Amino acid sequence: MKKSRLFQVVISIIFCLTFLNAVEAETLTVATGEWAPYTSEAVEGYGFCSEITTAVVKEMGMDVTYEFYPWKRCEHYITKGKAWAALPYYKNPDREEKYVFSDSIAPSRSVFFYYKDKLNGVDWKTIDDLKSYKFGGVLGYGNHETLQKNGFNVDFAADEIMNLKKLRAGRIDIFPMDELVARSLIKNNLPEEIGNFNTLSKPEAEYPLYLIVDKQNKKSVELVEQFNSALKRIKEKGIYSKILQKYNLNE
Repeated sequence: MKKSRLFQVVISIIFCLTFLNAVEAETLTVATGEWAPYTSEAVEGYGFCSEITTAVVKEMGMDVTYEFYPWKRCEHYITKGKAWAALPYYKNPDREEKYVFSDSIAPSRSVFFYYKDKLNGVDWKTIDDLKSYKFGGVLGYGNHETLQKNGFNVDFAADEIMNLKKLRAGRIDIFPMDELVARSLIKNNLPEEIGNFNTLSKPEAEYPLYLIVDKQNKKSVELVEQFNSALKRIKEKGIYSKILQKYNLNE
């Protein structure tokens, strides 16, 4: 009788552990960084790219958890299997060699910021028209590193807010940056300067933003295919547009 009861207890424990493992397997870990309003640990829902991703993963019948790291570490963690995916990322040739990209999860627009009237009236047709100016750059940002490789004078800093402060101090002339991120940083960190940061009329570029996974991880790649199908479905259901409207954005 005692042996039978012990056997039942053991079977129950095994069942519980199996169930817990199954639940855990349904939670995807996504690595991201601080880049408000797209992604931010400081806001409800972790920013609109994260909210879109949460809605997509829910549509897939799974859960998601977000872990915030420096951007280089996000990429490292997906190649080491510590995270399923990282977001949001632009496409570039180096990344396309290593990662599989989801369908675009959001649009973005990069513009050239300057301080007060320093570059008033400056127009450009090709990026080389701006080669005489001193640029600000963020370490690890591919588009900024490309400028340096192409012969531009780029003064790098650890993050965007340091570059905005260098613009204000006159240590750099121009800083290419995502417009929404810059406006958010200025509002939260330099509110007295909101009217003093201006942009050239022509944007640097408009980039779709993506979720990325390790190209060598077969399971991760299969999940991206499911992700793309679910992303399409939440757009058809109107969930996607509602998230953008929450942030006063358009598709």
